[in-house]
Amino acid sequence: MHRFSAKGPDVKIAGLGVAIPSRRVDNDDVLRMVADQRPRDSHSSVIARSVMDLLLSTGSKARYYRDLERGESARDLIAQAMQRALEQAGIAAHQLGLLLYSSVGRAFIEPGNANICADQLGVRCDCFDISDACMGWLRSAQIASDAIHAGRYQHVLVINAEFGIPELFANCFRVSSPLELRRTFAAFTLGEAATATVFSASPEPWSFAYRNRPDLVGLCTYPLPSHTSYVEPGSELSHMQPMTFRAYSSKLFAAASRELIELLREQISDVTQPHLYVPHSASHTAIIGIARRMGVPMEQLYGEIMPRYGNVASASLPLGLHCAREDGRLHPGDDVVLCPASAGVSVAIARFRWQQAGC
Repeated sequence: MHRFSAKGPDVKIAGLGVAIPSRRVDNDDVLRMVADQRPRDSHSSVIARSVMDLLLSTGSKARYYRDLERGESARDLIAQAMQRALEQAGIAAHQLGLLLYSSVGRAFIEPGNANICADQLGVRCDCFDISDACMGWLRSAQIASDAIHAGRYQHVLVINAEFGIPELFANCFRVSSPLELRRTFAAFTLGEAATATVFSASPEPWSFAYRNRPDLVGLCTYPLPSHTSYVEPGSELSHMQPMTFRAYSSKLFAAASRELIELLREQISDVTQPHLYVPHSASHTAIIGIARRMGVPMEQLYGEIMPRYGNVASASLPLGLHCAREDGRLHPGDDVVLCPASAGVSVAIARFRWQQAGC
């Protein structure tokens, strides 16, 4: 097991832009998608009940997809998020020193998707991708912090663009039997979103801490066609179907919950002290369970993202901060704890004092 904890440099979120697709998909819509993807048989009613029970058990109510029939594109939504973040930060695109793309969703394996976003902005700043599943935004936040503290850049833009549900996850809705739901259910909770975060210098420090369980890597996977050449022959990973999302959600949530609880105990002596906890959006129920076990007051937990937007992967933390601010739950000077969990399995804590974006 790997542990890492370090005090970060001085940085703030100067701008935070969000763009959500227009097509709202409720739980009943998910049931219709499952029904449309398979012939009606003796399993149909059992599968429908199981899907709805699982959705309700995670606190899932809605998610948003692009309206492809109306030509709604990831590119346009990313552009909206970037522009809003820059306007809020009060800077022009040419003032960016670094652009990081840290999403699960992507347009290319090569080149780095950060280059596409930089070209869209019309800038020639340094740019590259960060890949760490749903942990991508937090990893990028630490890289941005380190780079700003070292004096390499004044402003860093982090892009999280989680798109591709209809294109990449259609096979997950072709449920052949109730047993298949153990491996495909997580896809039904996924939503699409674009966020853009501008990090700039500030007198307030951040701290970061991580715990990794790479021995649990098989609990959540989406392998490429060539993956068998990279893994142990005959292993569980080698037998996975290429280009097929699989997540053993109950095992994943149980493992991540254990690791996150241990990390919280290590890093926060008084869990009632922070003003607000913002978790990853994979399961509203799991989040509440962790908070209760730790003694975190419910009014200090912001868990609205999963019910409203579903699991938006790497975009869940910036979207959570944005919504908490819009809901009046996040104020200048608040002591904030971010506590994501990710495939890997990885969990993390970032703690900082919120400064009003744009100031």
